[in-house]
Amino acid sequence: MNEQEREIINQKVKSFKDKKEKVLTQLDLLKNKQFISSQDNSSMLINIINKLKGIHHYEEILILNYFDESIMLINGFTEPLDAVKKIEVKYYLIEMSNFIDRFIVVKESFQSYTTNILSDAIINVNEELGRFNRLRNIADNAKTENIYNNAVSKYKKLEDGYRLKFYIAMAITLFVSVAIFLCKSVFVPNLLNNLEFWILKISILAVGVTLISYFIKQSSHYQILADQNYQTQVELQAYPSFMESIPSNEAASVRKELALKYFGREIDSAAHKDMGNLVSDQMKSTTDMVKATTEAIKNLNGKGST
Repeated sequence: MNEQEREIINQKVKSFKDKKEKVLTQLDLLKNKQFISSQDNSSMLINIINKLKGIHHYEEILILNYFDESIMLINGFTEPLDAVKKIEVKYYLIEMSNFIDRFIVVKESFQSYTTNILSDAIINVNEELGRFNRLRNIADNAKTENIYNNAVSKYKKLEDGYRLKFYIAMAITLFVSVAIFLCKSVFVPNLLNNLEFWILKISILAVGVTLISYFIKQSSHYQILADQNYQTQVELQAYPSFMESIPSNEAASVRKELALKYFGREIDSAAHKDMGNLVSDQMKSTTDMVKATTEAIKNLNGKGST
């Protein structure tokens, strides 16, 4: 609405208020007329005044114009009135009373009709708006969901890869250990002495166990990451429906809390530390075992020579 339109409306509102004040004043003055002093005429006039006070919209100024003209006609009568004039005055009062009653009935019926139509329209609009917001949230989340879906696929492949390596390493370690044990007569004393044979076997077992432990821990680590990303992906899929139940004034704070939950989380380095400790501890254990085995075999050989 521009300034000119606003000025026109202000002028209409002022004209309406002035006209309403004038009509109500004239009706109050009519109460002092002798020919209005009868109980019926006075009651009708008071009823008209009370109902006119309920008119507030500037577009209803035509109603006030009608009453202004009717009041002028009544004021045209001079006292004392004969029987015919009294009937005419009563006729004008009845017409004004019936007119304001009909106007109020029509106005209330129109308001009721438009309210019902608008209520249905508002309900439909709200439903459409809800569907639109849900589809928009789904579209907005699609890229984020796709990122998490790719992460799930990536970590799942890594999990499966390390799980396969775990099984292969376990099979190879078991096969080599059994093969060396069965072929001991070939290695000793042709290629290795008894001490060197046990050192070789223990070293192979230690390396195999270390690889097996490493692969299973890596597989478990990527399984956890895949599960975490899958959980986030599912929660993002449920996000649009979840936000529909949140009041608008709380939606911003809920989005902020969810953003802090999903983004900016530190990667858990405990698994990497555990794997590093596993390798170092396993190497230390292997070294200690080799030393202990060497000492035990030397002691056995010393006792055998004596």
